Amino acid sequence: MYEKKVKLPVDGWFVEGDLVLPVNAGSIIIFSGAVCRYDPQANQLARYLNEAGFGTLLFNLMTTREVEGFRRQDIDSITERLLAFTLWIHSHSEYRNLEIGYMGLNIGGAVALRSAGELGKAIKAVVTQGARTDLALGALSAMESPTLLIVGELDFQGLTLNQKAFQQLKCKKQLVVIPGGSHSLPEPGKLEQAGKDATTWFKKHMSGIDSEKPLQFDIPKGK
Repeated sequence: MYEKKVKLPVDGWFVEGDLVLPVNAGSIIIFSGAVCRYDPQANQLARYLNEAGFGTLLFNLMTTREVEGFRRQDIDSITERLLAFTLWIHSHSEYRNLEIGYMGLNIGGAVALRSAGELGKAIKAVVTQGARTDLALGALSAMESPTLLIVGELDFQGLTLNQKAFQQLKCKKQLVVIPGGSHSLPEPGKLEQAGKDATTWFKKHMSGIDSEKPLQFDIPKGK
């Protein structure tokens, strides 16, 4: 297992992230969450994926101040960050041949959906858990990446939002409702179930690529 601290450029400064690559990993899952680098939920999900052979990258998409003062209009600039981090992974000589997927949590779930909508088939698969899909409604119909929405049965607002989002998606899609689970799935066994569902989805849609063949990565104009 290869583990490394990386520094990702954003707005003239750097964000530190935790990158883990199992031996012979052909894919990397970029986690999109406000402060997922220190989030026990995100770290547990990352461990499930690592055990299944997927690389992972965890970083804090937002500062604590930004989380506390978050406004809907902030979502555009935050999405630009995830796009920038994704391009950094793609352009890095060590990682450029890895397939890329997104795992988005809460606000970060909306950011992952918006970013995948812009990058098209370059993002091989997307999984969100408890996503604020209301912040990504304009991007959903453009999604090409196979998308799995996971939400807790007792997360009543989140369930309603994700059901509406599911109807707008035109790509390969699935909505999984975790029985007895609330927003962050703190109940015994619920996060593990979400981890298994996410792993199954990524395995289905991310099979790895020939390292001799450059990854096709179409960047939208202006990005």
